[in-house]
Amino acid sequence: MKCISSFVMGIALATVLGLMLGGCSSGNGSTSTTRDSSAAGSGGTVGRSGGTTGGMGGIAAGTGGATGGAGQTAGGTGGTTAGTGGTTAGAAGTTGGAGRTASGGTGGTTAGTGGGTGGTTAGTGGTTAGAAGTTGAAGRTAGSSGDAAGASGGAASSSGGAAGGRAGATGGSAGGAGGGGGAAGGAGSTSFRFIVWADTKSGTADFTTESNQVKALNPPPNFTIYSGDLVDSGFAAGPMANWKTAINGGTNNGMFDISFVVRGNHDTTDPAGFAAFFNYDAVAATVGATNLTQQQKNLTYSYDCGNSHFVAIDVPDDATLITTAQIAWADSDLAAAEARGLTHAFLNWHGPIYPVAEHCCPSVPAVIDMLNKHPIVTATFHGHEHTNAHVRINSTRYPNCTHEFDEFIEGAAGAGPQTCQAGRADDCFGAKNGFAVMDVSGKSLTATIYYVGSTTPLKTFTITKP
Repeated sequence: MKCISSFVMGIALATVLGLMLGGCSSGNGSTSTTRDSSAAGSGGTVGRSGGTTGGMGGIAAGTGGATGGAGQTAGGTGGTTAGTGGTTAGAAGTTGGAGRTASGGTGGTTAGTGGGTGGTTAGTGGTTAGAAGTTGAAGRTAGSSGDAAGASGGAASSSGGAAGGRAGATGGSAGGAGGGGGAAGGAGSTSFRFIVWADTKSGTADFTTESNQVKALNPPPNFTIYSGDLVDSGFAAGPMANWKTAINGGTNNGMFDISFVVRGNHDTTDPAGFAAFFNYDAVAATVGATNLTQQQKNLTYSYDCGNSHFVAIDVPDDATLITTAQIAWADSDLAAAEARGLTHAFLNWHGPIYPVAEHCCPSVPAVIDMLNKHPIVTATFHGHEHTNAHVRINSTRYPNCTHEFDEFIEGAAGAGPQTCQAGRADDCFGAKNGFAVMDVSGKSLTATIYYVGSTTPLKTFTITKP
């Protein structure tokens, strides 16, 4: 499954239907930014796709909330086309629905809607467009796009806009690509899921159960992150084949093909063989990840999914083994992700930054110094300790920490369980093996912890960036 949720894929389908009805399209929908939909502008660029005609009700009027309003003031854009709402309907744009009712008919032929092909649909919809204008304004407030909700090209705009409001796609976009842009915006800003797990070693029976448990989730994950110790006694063909069978649930359920892996201290005997066992170019293509960058082929690498950046570093033991070269590479890599306008960054390697159980208590202040420079960092994921735990990393945990973030240790995918030391973790679930489900939605990350074989969550909590 790609880095586009089934929810967002539904939006794309609705938009295609809208295209057939509204009759306009634009390639602009492919250039969505990946901001939270609360900024509405995220789909803005996407919203432009609202159509060469009305959707351009999109460019100014249709584009996401913020631009939407302005665009309306400017005449609902669309100029002579969509903008008739410009001079007429657009003027009304400022007044929103009312103006549309008054001049909608005038703006009629084209701009009445502010949306897809505006024209016939919108114009005719003069009055309707007016009503929709009011709704559209509300839609803007909700983060849907501009002219939107009801007027822009009818159903397509509705689905592109209303759903886009949540997905970050300014659906104002009645146009074909506009709605498609809605889907892309959604993928960029909200709604994708990944799994965090590590440390199977010889515990393949539990790992097999966990894999099938993950496969049955609704929605299923877009991909998984595995933080080392796949096997018990070093890389070798037999143990690795057993691990691959287990991650595929014993039935080739496809989990291996959507998993990004790093080494643990039990996987170190043959680095070249380990690297050759994986192919992250193929995994990235399968899950729809972009900007795959590899410092060391299939060992240290990074990629984007939606509005988030992921950094995997080959540190196959305690975190103290991270090298100055790796820290410098991660520093530069995170800066590049921030420059692309992404919302979250997630890092993973084997040994925790702040150990809580049997590997307590090495310290890595140099890593904290580097992470302090990057507010994009939301969380880190690790194994090594055979427990399920969560720690808020702040100045209480590391005196030099000025940028707080969350650490998850999910090292019980068969090798556990292990309890945490008193006072070391904010949450610890060390009674059984298990894994964590991570859901990204705009600026929020929701973590849900499960024990092997149980569909009842142990805990669910949400971290929201300011």
